[in-house]
Amino acid sequence: MHLRGFLAGLCVLAFSAAASAQGTEEWPKLDVRGLARAAGLSTVEAVIAEDPVYGGEKRYRGLPLEDMLAAIPKVEDLARRGALVTFHAADGYLATMDLARALRSGGVLATNDLDALPGRTWVPIEQGGRTVSPAPLYLVWPAAESDDPRYVWPYQIQTIEVKPFAAQYGAAVPDFEADAGNEAGHEAVRRGFEHMRVRCLTCHSVNLVGGDLGPELNVPMNVTEYWKPEMLPRYVRDAPSFHARSKMPSFRATLSEAEIDDILAYLRFMTDRKVCGTVAPCE
Repeated sequence: MHLRGFLAGLCVLAFSAAASAQGTEEWPKLDVRGLARAAGLSTVEAVIAEDPVYGGEKRYRGLPLEDMLAAIPKVEDLARRGALVTFHAADGYLATMDLARALRSGGVLATNDLDALPGRTWVPIEQGGRTVSPAPLYLVWPAAESDDPRYVWPYQIQTIEVKPFAAQYGAAVPDFEADAGNEAGHEAVRRGFEHMRVRCLTCHSVNLVGGDLGPELNVPMNVTEYWKPEMLPRYVRDAPSFHARSKMPSFRATLSEAEIDDILAYLRFMTDRKVCGTVAPCE
């Protein structure tokens, strides 16, 4: 079967099932868990100069990301409207980036590691003190710098979803309507939300928006309500220095003290803006 026809079928099935199950506005979603096993799909080789997951040069075989995204109905229109694409990993990690960039930047959904031992599909990854496989898919970018925050490198990808910004982040976006007259403080909160969006909502959630690899940070209690104020910035900066086998990475090299202050300003701002996702009020 042709790649786009196969993917379009998956997209239609996932989209229809979600819409009928919930009866609400739904956005395109590809269930890609079977792609690595699908036969007859055109693949490409990708060479990564500095792989951020393994470190050093790596070689992969995989499926062009733009071919997969092209199977989504009206994907070009969604991209022009500023939609985002989110990659859902098996462990609850969410990686989100600009859809237009994803369509144009030569991403490859790797299906196997060409550096693996004979008879093996992948070289295992060390994650939080245990060994995991990147299967079924690992998104890599041959033409992008590994530390460029505009690109994401998730593995164990199971689904790909496209949504507008507001639909993707919803209740996690700071609302200043009831807090007029504090523009200086608002700027810090806005910056903090952007840092959270790029660095933190991949694993954590705020108002139940984001990943579920790490704990929810706002409901029913905001993290700033139970952590000691003097310890929380240190923890955000370098969680592995607090406990062994931490799933949370160190941000010593990627987040400045000012950026961490902005993140905490955002979290404190959200304390009085809790959305629990149930009919019961937040405590």
